[in-house]
Amino acid sequence: MIKDAEDKGLITSGKTTLIELTSGNTGIGLAFIAALKAYKLLLVMPASCSLERRIILRAFGAEIHYETTGPEIWRDSAGKVDALVAGIGTGGTISGAGKFLKKQNPEIKVSDEEAIETAKQLALKEGLLMGISSGAAAAAAIKLAKRPENAGKLIAVVFPSFGERYPSTILFESIRHEVEQMTVD
Repeated sequence: MIKDAEDKGLITSGKTTLIELTSGNTGIGLAFIAALKAYKLLLVMPASCSLERRIILRAFGAEIHYETTGPEIWRDSAGKVDALVAGIGTGGTISGAGKFLKKQNPEIKVSDEEAIETAKQLALKEGLLMGISSGAAAAAAIKLAKRPENAGKLIAVVFPSFGERYPSTILFESIRHEVEQMTVD
């Protein structure tokens, strides 16, 4: 999506500031590319995002400018994105880069509970320590594969997150509590 925006003349390396509202994986992908291509990246994230994700984002040089909590988390965060764009000026920014990706993906609904359960099953049954986003991607691929029009087709999935980003989240909550209660014999 960055290359596409560059090819269209919408952004320029070293000049454009990218601003994105993210809960993690899109932001991590953007941070990686922004570091590689010399873009300044400002991310607006909810406070519920894991410490591990924030560390990864900062390691790539992304700036996390706002965190929020509460029932209006995405609306409030979107307002912060608008304020950041207004503060910098639209000539030097592009926001909502993740919207470009969403246009290219089939719409498949996966609940948080399904994503977490699928991620747990990937570890237990397949030996793949994946994150919640990968659980969501796998659950979506399974749903897509079950559609009649996909009978006999090979469905491939890209796992966007590994388990090391999630120890402080709900994904490993029960295991974390178990490990914290262990004593030395």
